[in-house]
This record gives sequence, C-alpha cells and structure tokens, in this order.
Amino acid sequence: MYPAQKEKLISVLKLIFTIIVFIVAIVAISFLFSAFFQPVGQEKLRYETCTLLQSPDGSQVDCFGCVNGENCKDAPIDWVLYEKPAVGIPYACYEEEEKCELAQ
Repeated sequence: MYPAQKEKLISVLKLIFTIIVFIVAIVAISFLFSAFFQPVGQEKLRYETCTLLQSPDGSQVDCFGCVNGENCKDAPIDWVLYEKPAVGIPYACYEEEEKCELAQ
C-alpha cells in the first residue's frame, strides 16, 4: 500500500470514528433528557401498591400502581381516589403476577 493511500485510509477511518462517537453522544444525551425531564402536561403519579382511581369527572375507573416494586402503571396527575357509588357497579383493584388488575 502506498503512503498516500495509507494516509487517505486513516483519514476516512478517523471520519467514520468521529461520526460514530457523535451519534453515540446524541443518543446518550437524548436518553438523559428523556429520563429526567417529562414534557409539560405529561406528569404522572406513581403509587407503590395497586390503587383504584377515577377520572376527575368520574366517567372512568382504572387500577394504577406497582407490583413487587416493578411493572408500574402510572396514573394521570388529575385522577383521584375512587369513591364507591351508593348505587351501581363497584370496582376493585388487585395485584396480578405482573400488573395491577381492575375487577368489577
């Protein structure tokens, strides 16, 4: 291999390496931002145990929380604790193997 070809190959390899490092840096920075910052309006509540909640207007009911400290389902920030109605179908929340389940 001629010295001129060798230098050209080295410069191309340096360029490829620089591009790879740049891409890895961008991915790492985006991961850090997504891990520590949540977009406005996307705030969530995390419960340690399965918790029965309802939407602010009471039209929806769901089960949120974590099972064994893992497999968490986060609740929207505006949802409140479920209030059992005097008349109607009562709901319950229980732990399944991997997630919180809603029961009627």
